[in-house]
Amino acid sequence: MEFRILGPLEVLSDGRPLDLGGQKQRALLTLLVVEANRVVSTDRLIEALWEEEAPETAQKALQVYVSQLRKVLGPERLTTKAPGYLLRVEPNELDLACCRSLQEEGRPREALALWRGPPLAEFAYQRFAQPEIGRLEELRLVCLEERIEEDLSRGRHRELVGELEVLVHEYPMRERPRAQLMLALYRSGRQAEALSAYQNAREVLVEELGIEPSRELRELHQAILNQDLALDPSLNEQLQHEETAPDAGPQHTEPPARGTRKTVTAVFVGFVLNSGSTAGLDPEALRRVTGRAFGEVEAAAVRHGGTIETVAGEAITAVFGLPIVHEDDALRAVKAAAEMRGALSGLAVALGAERDLRLDFRIGISTGEVVTGGDALTQLRATGEPLTLSSRLGQSAGPGDILADQATSRLVRDAVVGEPVDDGWRIRQVDAAAGHVRRLASPMVGRERERRRLHDAFDQAVNDGSCQLFTVLGLAGVGKSRLVQEFLDDLGRRALIARGRCLPYGDGITFWPLAEAVKEAVGLEDSDSPDEARAKLTQALGEEQGADLVAQRVAGMIGLSEVTGGAEERFGAARALFRALAVTRPVVVVFDDIHWAEGTFLDLVEHLADWTREAPILLVCLARPELLDLRPGWSGGKL
Repeated sequence: MEFRILGPLEVLSDGRPLDLGGQKQRALLTLLVVEANRVVSTDRLIEALWEEEAPETAQKALQVYVSQLRKVLGPERLTTKAPGYLLRVEPNELDLACCRSLQEEGRPREALALWRGPPLAEFAYQRFAQPEIGRLEELRLVCLEERIEEDLSRGRHRELVGELEVLVHEYPMRERPRAQLMLALYRSGRQAEALSAYQNAREVLVEELGIEPSRELRELHQAILNQDLALDPSLNEQLQHEETAPDAGPQHTEPPARGTRKTVTAVFVGFVLNSGSTAGLDPEALRRVTGRAFGEVEAAAVRHGGTIETVAGEAITAVFGLPIVHEDDALRAVKAAAEMRGALSGLAVALGAERDLRLDFRIGISTGEVVTGGDALTQLRATGEPLTLSSRLGQSAGPGDILADQATSRLVRDAVVGEPVDDGWRIRQVDAAAGHVRRLASPMVGRERERRRLHDAFDQAVNDGSCQLFTVLGLAGVGKSRLVQEFLDDLGRRALIARGRCLPYGDGITFWPLAEAVKEAVGLEDSDSPDEARAKLTQALGEEQGADLVAQRVAGMIGLSEVTGGAEERFGAARALFRALAVTRPVVVVFDDIHWAEGTFLDLVEHLADWTREAPILLVCLARPELLDLRPGWSGGKL
């Protein structure tokens, strides 16, 4: 069976397309395919299928759609698993998985051949599909850029100019196609146009984002100005001639494909199994036990955006940064390693009780540059020092320890607790929130004007009894968080402060920042039972009409109970809670990193700003400029 989402949704059995039913049923299958081999909760499915307001019969309708899909796909494919459903798909059955594998192997042309049109085309205007469409489109663009890089290396610069001009027009903020266009123009004897392409790139970046081009683009511009011999296309043309020469001998082989350099973080996990029995452990039993351990490691890696690179004997290595590099790959790797340690420790206890087995494990983490793809003969996925060093660190670690090299520890030092050792840093605990606080410990210098604007917004909310939305936009590291923290310190006890942070990845993160803010504002504890949490919410609502129902809806949004009501009712419940909290003193709600927010959460923030009346509330949002790519009209024209 083949599942295809790189274009219109299709499922083929023995090469023949299956009838997948109506729109809602096809949308349900899309959601399950996107989350293949992972459980998708009933609540999430209902919210995605009905968006604005689910009917009372939504639960029953969902069961009917699932039943119909089982008839088409087979009952073993689509299983019920609390709290929802799971679709089983093998990697070679999903075109997305095949595309990613080909891209990682340095075969972008074959990866692009799998695309049949815009991804999830029939759901382009449905909210649930937007994040996945963006991720799929990013994968397509990466494959396209790598294919163009391959063509440039083989001297096909003249035929690429037109394609690159279209690509630059469609994606003006991407610097790699601009660099490729400059190089293609220069190698085609169009030096002036190559320099003009750089000036166009600079104008767009400065005017739209207020930043200069990257160092790589600037260096290429300088090399063109200097007519650097390294840019001379004759080398590639010579290689092209050798490829096509009619009487070329065996010595004239095709030049090796170029790999792609990326900075990644590798996590090595090594296992040692010891049996209490003198007879040792049967190989089949050993395989099952090792499989359980590998499963725990792989699940943790995938949850944090990693991929499994190698499995050898009783060791497994995951890589964070392939196929797509993220700015927080090192932190993702460390979080995943901490999760692996917890899961493997639990498995060790279970194995000791079940089989009289002792499971020891050691974890090593290293960050650095690797080369991926480019070798069709050996099919190497990635090579580089991080893979070797992470293995060496893991082997030298003590049982249950996590050792990170210096490069990794520098990147995550604010988010971990541990101690230095000869080979790097022994990680005891991961606490990203505490690291955020430590980064704000030193005083802020300057930014007085921006600070005054925040105070003006707060004063307006208090004096007018209104809800004000204030967004702090800026690039990473410019001091957004410190600015807001200084403002909050100035307020002292004049306001009730609640904070939440959007997460870049993970399951069930749509209302995560709301959950954090509500817990801080209401005083919810992790140890509270669902009934205790709802009681605290009801008490915080005071004399609000229908306080019990409002509390139940808020509890559903933040994951403390079943979701009830449509989007409008839930948004209204959140608004009612913050309005009730603002009765005694002004409320300041801070939502950080909203450029990572799901569309539904951004809708909620705009709803609060638009519809909250007669309550002194200041909503402070922190974001990078890419937020405006998602919502060009964000924060404009609010009441």
